[in-house]
Amino acid sequence: MNYNESEIDAGIRDLVNLINKIPFVKTNSSCEGHVENPYAREAPITPDMDEVLIRSGGLSFYVDGQLDVSELPKITIDHFNHPLAEEFLSRLEKLTKKYPFTELRLLNAYNSKEPKPDYYFRIWNDGRAPYAVGMERKKQMGEVWTDVEKLCRDFIDEFGLGN
Repeated sequence: MNYNESEIDAGIRDLVNLINKIPFVKTNSSCEGHVENPYAREAPITPDMDEVLIRSGGLSFYVDGQLDVSELPKITIDHFNHPLAEEFLSRLEKLTKKYPFTELRLLNAYNSKEPKPDYYFRIWNDGRAPYAVGMERKKQMGEVWTDVEKLCRDFIDEFGLGN
């Protein structure tokens, strides 16, 4: 493990640990998403508030692949080394159909050592909202991460990737 677990949001810490067990996936950033007091970030939110601030969640990760840099920005999921990479991304993409406020997208294909596809699974719902809407979004974010964790666990089990 090349990351400090205490720096990972508690609500997705297990997911980050799990997804990093998939041999061809490595996370590089994560955020579970937050519902906050719009006036003071560290202040509590309470039911009597008119509105809350919703901050998106996301999981950014590299997928093992061999890329020809001349192909950028035309990268597609058929550029991967690992035979299961396309299947994994396809399953994540299906979750975006279940949750229309999520997306899976290619961020870039560069890092300092070698070109790699950098994907971002994002829950996009930033902005101010009434308290009740904010609480519903918070619940939905938790459901999304639960489903992503289940997807990863099922994938690891199905293909015998656990270690």
